[in-house]
Amino acid sequence: MVISISQSEMLVLWRQLRYNEPIRNDAAVTRVDGVDRDRLHQVEMRNWYLNLLATGDFRFLKISDIATQVAVTDMGDGTGRVLLPDKCVRPLWVTLDGWDRCARVVSPDSIEAEMQLNEFSRGRTVEPIAVNYPGQLRLYSLIDGVTPKITSLRCVMEPDDGVYEFDDSALTTIPPSLLL
Repeated sequence: MVISISQSEMLVLWRQLRYNEPIRNDAAVTRVDGVDRDRLHQVEMRNWYLNLLATGDFRFLKISDIATQVAVTDMGDGTGRVLLPDKCVRPLWVTLDGWDRCARVVSPDSIEAEMQLNEFSRGRTVEPIAVNYPGQLRLYSLIDGVTPKITSLRCVMEPDDGVYEFDDSALTTIPPSLLL
């Protein structure tokens, strides 16, 4: 189940799961000369969350379809370009009208991306490929004579500041601290 929680709620979960710290409401201790542990925990939380968005299993993430927010530009060489919104952390798959299947999204330094540079080794509509460059996708290959239209573009989007959105099973990926 996808949950959406605030930073303070995430901090409570982080302390419980990473440091086995129950929240104590029966005592208050204030130090002004020590390290701000909450701030350190927030930095750890944020780093874990950004890594989850960028590299985590997509089953742990909230996936958004942004097909209505973007358009394909025909580059004139049988390829298309899609400019991604700033909040798009990672595109997962894309489908154009007329393709036989959704395109796999690959990195620019992959063998699949290099194969798309030659029009004879491209996957065409049978096995389309989308190459993920910073801020944009390059789509291989468009259908000749047809205006390209995106039917689906599924992405991992960065939520608003201070909000954590993920499947609750992702909490199992929080590593316990060795420094208790």
